[in-house]
Amino acid sequence: MVQPLKKRYTALRVIAILYKIFGMLLALLTLLLVAASFAGGAATFLNRAESQFAFFGPLIGIVGLIYGGLLALFFYAAGGGIYLLLALEENTRLTTNEWC
Repeated sequence: MVQPLKKRYTALRVIAILYKIFGMLLALLTLLLVAASFAGGAATFLNRAESQFAFFGPLIGIVGLIYGGLLALFFYAAGGGIYLLLALEENTRLTTNEWC
């Protein structure tokens, strides 16, 4: 009968969780930035005093959405990558224990 393996590399597990949490927070902040930039662009357009700059709000929102979304995705994927490597190590250790 196979004994359950002891979890190793707890520091890496904590780092992976932090990466995933930071990725989710970054995605939330990106959405808030996009909403604020579109709202600011709409307010500038409605003010009519500086209406020639009204397109900067949505432009900043679109660029921020792309950049922040990719950055959030990379951080979340880095956390998932660490979990993948930990699972690979655990599976390899389990396989070597079966053959010994």
